[in-house]
Amino acid sequence: MTDMKDKFLQIEDGNVLLVDWHKGASANLPDQRITNVRMLGSKVSTVLNDLIKIHNTKPENIHIIAHSLGTFAADVIGRQVKHIGRISGLDPGGPNFDLLSPELRLDQSDALFVDVIHTDVENTSLSLYGRGTSALVGHMDFFPNGGSNQPGCSIQRFEDLVIRPIGEGVRRFVACHHYRAIDYYLETITPTATSCLPLGYKCENFTSFTEGRCDKCDSPGVDCAEMGFKSINYFTPNDAKPKKFYLNTNRRKPFCIFHYNIQVTISSKPEQIRGGVLFITSTGEFGSMEARLNGGMSGFRPGNTTGSIVNHFLDIGGVRSVSLVWLPAPSINLFSNPTLYIQKIVVTPLNDPDKSSRSSLTRVLCPAESIILQPFFKRTFFTTADQCASLH
Repeated sequence: MTDMKDKFLQIEDGNVLLVDWHKGASANLPDQRITNVRMLGSKVSTVLNDLIKIHNTKPENIHIIAHSLGTFAADVIGRQVKHIGRISGLDPGGPNFDLLSPELRLDQSDALFVDVIHTDVENTSLSLYGRGTSALVGHMDFFPNGGSNQPGCSIQRFEDLVIRPIGEGVRRFVACHHYRAIDYYLETITPTATSCLPLGYKCENFTSFTEGRCDKCDSPGVDCAEMGFKSINYFTPNDAKPKKFYLNTNRRKPFCIFHYNIQVTISSKPEQIRGGVLFITSTGEFGSMEARLNGGMSGFRPGNTTGSIVNHFLDIGGVRSVSLVWLPAPSINLFSNPTLYIQKIVVTPLNDPDKSSRSSLTRVLCPAESIILQPFFKRTFFTTADQCASLH
C-alpha cells in the first residue's frame, strides 16, 4: 500500500488514506471475512462523509482503490457516500462473488466511474486470499493475458518469497496471479520512461484477440482504452454500457509491452490447402520481432487470412522488411513439391490510440504477384512507396 501511496504523491498534491484490515481479513470463515470487510466499508464511509461535510471535500474527487475482498468495502462506500468519483477494482472477487446480485458487490452504480482489472478469473489462487471473477463489474473491465495465468508468476512468486516481508511474501507466493492486478495498476500511475501504453482492445474473447481479430481503435473508449490509472481519460460520462478489453503484458517490470498485429492472406489461387507453420520476422527501424503462425488442423486455406498478436519489449518502429520461412506439415507423398502462395501481409502497431499515427506506421506488403514459398527457404520482402519487392 505504501508503494501506491508514494506514487500518487509523486504526481499530485493530495490526501491518501491507507486502510489496513489484516486482522479482519484473517478470520477463518469466508462469510466472516465478508462481514468484516463490509463493516470496514461502513467505517471508512463515516470518515469520508465527515470530510465532505466538515472540510467541503467534493465526493467526485474521491478515488477508491480496492483489491480482492476489499472491493466489498468499496461497494459499501459507494452506496453510503453519494456521487463518489471513481472506484478501481483490482481483481475483485470472493466466495460466491459471481452469484451475488449487484446490490451486494461492486458494480458500476457505486461510483461515477468504475474500472476493473481481472488477473485470476480461473481461480488459480487459493480461496483463502480471494478468487477473481470473470463477471463484468465496472464501466471498463480489463483482462490482461485473458484474465488468468499471468506471465512471469512461476518465477516471480519465488523472488517475492525472498525479498518481501514474510507475510506479504507468502501471500504473493500463493496468489501471484491475484496480486498481479496491483502490480499492473501501480505501473500505470507513474509510467516507465518508454512510450509504451497498456492499451486494451474490445473483443468477445481472448482467443479472438490473440488471433488479431480485434485491432480497431476508431473510437477510443469504445474500441480501445488504457488499462489502469489513465483509463478514466477514455471514459464518456453517463455511458453505462460495460466494456471488455484485452491486452498482453510482459513477464516482469516494465509490464507494458508493445503489441503488433500480423495478418497473412493466402492467395485464392491455386486452390490448394497447405498445413504447417509459417515463421515471420518483421524488421523495423529500431529492432526485429518474430511471429509464428500455425495452419492448424484446417491448414492455410486459399483466400483466408490468418493472424496473430505479437508482443515485443521494444517499439521496433515502422516495419521495413518481412522475412518468411514455411515449414510444411508432414506428407505421405515423398515426391511432392509443396508450395505456399501468399497474397498479402499486414503489420499494424497497436499501442497508439491515435488513428493517424497507427495508419502511418501500418505496413501492407502486397507484391504484384503472389509470394511463392518453398519449404524451409527464407524469402525477404521490403516495402517501397507503392509496392512490395523481393530481396532474394
